[in-house]
Amino acid sequence: MSRAFSIALAAGMLAATAAVHAAPPTLDALLKPDRTTLVDLSPDGAYLVLTVREPKNGKNRVLLGVVDRATMKPVRFLDPGQEEEIARVSWVSDRRMYLRTAFAIGDFRQYVLDGAIVAVNVDGTREERLGGWIVDTLPDDPGHVLQARCEGAWHEECRSYVDRVEPNLRGGRERVAEGPATLVDYAADAAGNLRFAERDSHARVQTIWYREGGQWRVLHEQGDDRGPRVYVLGTTRDGSAAFLQRERPGATDVVERFEFATGTRTELLSDPVHDPLAVRLSADGRVPIGVAYGPGVPRARFFDPDHPDAKLLRALEKQFPEDAVRFTAGSRDGRHVLVEVEGNRDPGSFYLYDREAKSLVLVARRREWLDPAAMAPTEVVELKASDGTAMHGYLTLPVASTPGRKPP
Repeated sequence: MSRAFSIALAAGMLAATAAVHAAPPTLDALLKPDRTTLVDLSPDGAYLVLTVREPKNGKNRVLLGVVDRATMKPVRFLDPGQEEEIARVSWVSDRRMYLRTAFAIGDFRQYVLDGAIVAVNVDGTREERLGGWIVDTLPDDPGHVLQARCEGAWHEECRSYVDRVEPNLRGGRERVAEGPATLVDYAADAAGNLRFAERDSHARVQTIWYREGGQWRVLHEQGDDRGPRVYVLGTTRDGSAAFLQRERPGATDVVERFEFATGTRTELLSDPVHDPLAVRLSADGRVPIGVAYGPGVPRARFFDPDHPDAKLLRALEKQFPEDAVRFTAGSRDGRHVLVEVEGNRDPGSFYLYDREAKSLVLVARRREWLDPAAMAPTEVVELKASDGTAMHGYLTLPVASTPGRKPP
């Protein structure tokens, strides 16, 4: 391992353990890109992986550090090269990952996903580039993944299909289903069954299908590009029902439970003023357990408040009263959980929670050079329009301002 990488990784993991009381950050410090953008955990909880931005020769470079979870010490790093970002990590076994990279285009260096998959072991061996879109890595079936493929050129109206195949995307191929239309995206349920297909037409009109009894059926048709849309949030653990967020004309979005067998819908959550801000997933990231609402600090409302993960997330929200809290990954046995915390003064910090030891350990910060104590807080304000409608906004005052006095 290079000494420079060791120093960079240690800085990303330990910076917040000894905060520096710095002056308010400069504009350059605020605009500087995140040092760490993602942290993940192997299914058996043995390894953490995290991105570390380490430019080389004046060019962008993002490394993937592999950390021994038991010792919290880095053991190796992987370099995708070619100035690419590591955008996604998914596990196909306890020791093998799929990496999705992104590359910059245009003068503003906007990053888009590379069409290829980099498969690699945590020890850096057996690295290979694979083609095809992965629908689901099937955690309960380590010997297979669900892969979507397209018959014909991608720029044409090709009809796609989904296969169950070995992780090398070559052996043991078995057809699961053909798509209900051309150019669709797919999603599986939490049990690994192919369940959804979605298409946005060239006119940006949405259609969603669900699969039940081996047949595709229409779940939602938008009608035109101004019509209400539906968002699939995920499914129950056993795959018997889905959670949907549905837009309503002239009203806020509603969260519903959809039963696959009967097609019935039940309203679960809604708010008279605000749409849901984000879904809150279970510790292993497979099942929605609620959604977060604002204004201000997003707080979760749970489908089942007695769910063990809901209780843990609520406790963590109390520990971080000024920040949004969410789970990002968890070990198969449920003991170790990765938690991301972010707020108006913290761009993002990643923690590892141990359920047995009841310990919370800082792993990395997105921007370790920013001291939250030096950042100006943001508060929610409410204004009344001329017709009496309440409007919410956010106000950020300088750190040196005094309540009741005009800001400097």
